[in-house]
Amino acid sequence: MLFSSLLMGVILIICGFLVKKYPNLIAGYNTLSEDDKEKVDIENLSSMMKRALITIGALIIVMGLIMSLIKVKEHYGLLITSSIVILGVIIMIISAKKFKKKP
Repeated sequence: MLFSSLLMGVILIICGFLVKKYPNLIAGYNTLSEDDKEKVDIENLSSMMKRALITIGALIIVMGLIMSLIKVKEHYGLLITSSIVILGVIIMIISAKKFKKKP
C-alpha cells in the first residue's frame, strides 16, 4: 500500500510540473482551435493545475504514510486514495472554468 501511494503521488507531482511546462497536456486544450486557445488564460490555468496536481500528489503520499502507520486495510486505503483523487479532479474542473480571458 505504501509503495503504490508513493508511486501515485510522485506521478501526480511530476504531471503537475509537466502541465506547467507543456500546457498542451491539459485535456481538451490541445484540440482547441487557435481562436479558442486565445480565449483561455493558459498561464494562470496551467499554474492552477500545477498547484492542484502537486497538492493531490502530496496528500496521497501523506495519507499513504499515515495509513501504513496505523495499519489500515488495503481496501479502505484504496477507497481513501481514490476519494482524494476524485475530489481533487472535481475541484480542478470547477476551478478551471474561471480562466477565460475577458473580451
